[in-house]
Amino acid sequence: MPSNIDAGALAVRRNLVIVRAGDSSLHPRWLQGGENRAWDLVVSYFGDDAERYLRPDVQRVDSKGTKWPALGVFLENNRELISQYDFVWLPDDDIDCKSNDIDRMFKVAEQEDLSLCQPSLAPDSYFSFPITLTIPFFKLRYTNFVEAMVPCFRRDLLLECVPTMSDTMSGWGLEYVWSALANTSGGRVAIIDAVTVVHTRPVGGPNYRLIEERGISPREEMRATLQKYEIHSTDQRVREAITFVSNRSRAGDSLLVRILTMRAFAFFVIRGYVLRRPNRRHLRRRLRRAFINLAWQKQSFRAGPGL
Repeated sequence: MPSNIDAGALAVRRNLVIVRAGDSSLHPRWLQGGENRAWDLVVSYFGDDAERYLRPDVQRVDSKGTKWPALGVFLENNRELISQYDFVWLPDDDIDCKSNDIDRMFKVAEQEDLSLCQPSLAPDSYFSFPITLTIPFFKLRYTNFVEAMVPCFRRDLLLECVPTMSDTMSGWGLEYVWSALANTSGGRVAIIDAVTVVHTRPVGGPNYRLIEERGISPREEMRATLQKYEIHSTDQRVREAITFVSNRSRAGDSLLVRILTMRAFAFFVIRGYVLRRPNRRHLRRRLRRAFINLAWQKQSFRAGPGL
């Protein structure tokens, strides 16, 4: 399969999804019932089955290697294609969601004029960052962090971020670089609670096995990446949140709302750790860091329209 795509080869809907897929990718589920979806799909396949994932409404390209270097090459070679879309989502292949979930994510990204965003993770997801877990009564939370597992870029920011993807095989640290680039240009970064997906597998998989085989340390790569882009903090913080509460312009002005928000977050984080046993290790330390990093005492919340 070619690594370049003719810009006219796709239907060129308003948005694009590019999934880095292995043989057990869940992306076929995303297409079910999505005949009228507002996004095209490119499958960047790293397996060996010549027939897998071939269908008329999907473009497949083949390449080996880990996720971000491979996607970086593809995006660089297809800048003309990317420039035709409003937003581009780059999820892992073990994300479980539906076609209308993806449509809603793109809709919120457009409504809120987001530069970088992600859907929130359901409580039964495998997760690395508690801030990414959903809080159901929010529409979205403006943050300084979006995870590399499921980032959605506005076109202009994505094209700016393409060169960063060749910096690391593991992808560790890229989240902080992308958020910093978005903030530098005045862009908005958010986690969308109105859209929830499930991360179905523990952290690891083919990418990490390949990295280990090459003797590469993700932590060292992250340290080098942060140093290169002069990123000095890896705290994840919520800056503002939009609620579904009607006729309230600044819900955060209420001390009661702040307390309830903190309690709700604690509940959903603890639930996430309990539901996924591999995440229980060092529970007290992880929870303490999560709550400190969120710095809820400094946050403000505002009401926003439902979907």
